[in-house]
Amino acid sequence: MSNSIAECIRRTFDFRGKSDRRSFVVWALSVGAVLICGILWLAFLFHGINYTEQMKGWNSVFAVSLCALGIFVLLSVIPTLSLCVRRLRSIGWSPFLALVPLLVILVLLCLGLMAGFANMDGTEPAIPFSTITAVYIVSAVVIAAFLLILATKKGSMTSSAA
Repeated sequence: MSNSIAECIRRTFDFRGKSDRRSFVVWALSVGAVLICGILWLAFLFHGINYTEQMKGWNSVFAVSLCALGIFVLLSVIPTLSLCVRRLRSIGWSPFLALVPLLVILVLLCLGLMAGFANMDGTEPAIPFSTITAVYIVSAVVIAAFLLILATKKGSMTSSAA
């Protein structure tokens, strides 16, 4: 398992070649586990800070945790993208499909920013939160399906004739 993670880190800027299913699954599960734990920790802190008196002083812990999770996400984007490109190539699909999750994430970020800025002055947001939540859920399903296809589809590790 650690060999797969070490290979992904070593080949961070290598968008050529192919990657096997095992490397992709180990990397995706590792990054996914850290992200899920981080999001749950932030949700716990956010709930505690906003709804209990005992955690009023935990704002700095929330801020540091949010920054740490953000740094982890930024550090894992390029290795994940290069691994997706190599995995797409190994299953015979266009490497440009690796941009699909990035585009979905950009749309989600724009929607979240639009709703947040519209609500800063206390007015109702231009886009209802129920709509944004539905878009987030559909996007999460699309990204999960994309990753599941990459993880389960058999591919060829031999290079094709040029």
